Amino acid sequence: MAQLGFCMYIAHSGCSRMLDPLMVEARQVIIVGVYPTSFVFSGPGSPPLVRLAHLLDHILPENVGVHLLPFGPSSGDWGFAPDDWFAVRPDLGEWRDVTRLAHMRRLVVDGVYNHVGIGHAWARRFFADPSANQPIHAYEDDRDLVCPRSPRGGPVLRKRKIVGKVWQVWQTFSDSAVDLRLDSPEVIADIGRHLDLLASVGGWGVRL
Repeated sequence: MAQLGFCMYIAHSGCSRMLDPLMVEARQVIIVGVYPTSFVFSGPGSPPLVRLAHLLDHILPENVGVHLLPFGPSSGDWGFAPDDWFAVRPDLGEWRDVTRLAHMRRLVVDGVYNHVGIGHAWARRFFADPSANQPIHAYEDDRDLVCPRSPRGGPVLRKRKIVGKVWQVWQTFSDSAVDLRLDSPEVIADIGRHLDLLASVGGWGVRL
């Protein structure tokens, strides 16, 4: 499983290439955040993740790390409504391109584990059959409830009529994502698999 690291990053204990939080000396580490979808290259050429690696070599010292913001399929929200934790958007590149970045400098990626996009298999399964045992954070209730506000100011609960019944669905950040039950064995298993994947490509840290 993952261990707490320093600041907002964690390291995977199963991979010696990743940061061991017990061995970290007190020091400052510079990490530059990059949205791969924000880079526009003119003309034909390599995928953005490949060209991004070359660009970073020209503009950043080699000891500066990179926080590569969401690069997987998504239902929106700048990639923070992930539809698949285990895929790279084909128009951006492939996992080997992420691996190349990780071998060039410290690489941090996002672990968006508390919600998934509405295009995710779990979300699609829930909206097709909400009565089944689901990892989506929701419950059947047709009342108008007073609920907490999200960090973005809206209600965290959204009323949805699904298969003839009214459900209160936790959607903390936007309509493009649904919250997960983090005690779900299915969710826990996939978080572990995702951390293993990030460790296998040489990732240095994960932002939660």
